Amino acid sequence: MVVTALPLTRIAGLQLGPNLAPSETYALCRCGRSSAMPFCERVAPYRCFDEEPPTRALEKLPSWDVPDPSVACVALKSNGPIRVSGDVALSGPDGASVPAHEGRRSLCRCGASACQPMCDGSHKLAPIVDPR
Repeated sequence: MVVTALPLTRIAGLQLGPNLAPSETYALCRCGRSSAMPFCERVAPYRCFDEEPPTRALEKLPSWDVPDPSVACVALKSNGPIRVSGDVALSGPDGASVPAHEGRRSLCRCGASACQPMCDGSHKLAPIVDPR
């Protein structure tokens, strides 16, 4: 996932931590296998797995308070999904728009979600290990 002009923060409890992004444009790992987590270590186009079409619909968006959905932000939940909030245009590998729910999206970062690119909680069974 390539991000341009949005800060990247880490969620700690119910707070956003300091900016983690090394530059204005960066790529986040979405397969869970990068040795440079949370960043993708591959070269453009940064695809380390072929995103399968969803095998089921996302039944419920996980509830969360941080980041505030009124502010454009990309944040990492520790050992969990990429959280995108605010008025941010987001498209999947096929170019289709990724829908938002109340101004927020939780995107899979472990590669195991059946609702790609959305998170379905599979990281609880296929954990992502973030460096501290």
